[in-house]
Amino acid sequence: MKKLFLIFQITLISVLVVMPTAVTALACRPIQQRFSAAIQVVSTASPGRSWVDDKGIMHIRDMIVNGIITGDINGQIQITQNLNVDATFTGNIQAEAEITVPSGAVYRMLAYINVKTLVLSGIFLIWGTGSLRGTYAVGTVSGMAGGVATLNGMQLVTKP
Repeated sequence: MKKLFLIFQITLISVLVVMPTAVTALACRPIQQRFSAAIQVVSTASPGRSWVDDKGIMHIRDMIVNGIITGDINGQIQITQNLNVDATFTGNIQAEAEITVPSGAVYRMLAYINVKTLVLSGIFLIWGTGSLRGTYAVGTVSGMAGGVATLNGMQLVTKP
């Protein structure tokens, strides 16, 4: 019986310690604002693998692209891309990225991009990790393949 009471006390104390933090997080009003950034490609590494199928579509997997992101987020970006394009460079790109800001904190990004003769148009989602947790951005991607990609959308900050 004493063991059960001790477990109850530890659980109660844990809840009382965590509760103010949870209430503060819930009480924080989210901040929504416009988001804009540009990605400039600096270097591209050889893809993990590539092939052309019987329809003439080139499939490229795990192509690493390094660049710089500037705007509402500033830092280094490393993108892992999977491309499916034809001879006119029309098709799609699925990308995931890691953005490292000067403080060392990291954002993650996912993007799905349509490509039509080197012109990019698509969507992205960015979310913060670690000290950036609770920061999100979502919107559209536009630009030219191999050049500057522009991200425009909304940013939501939910942390206190």
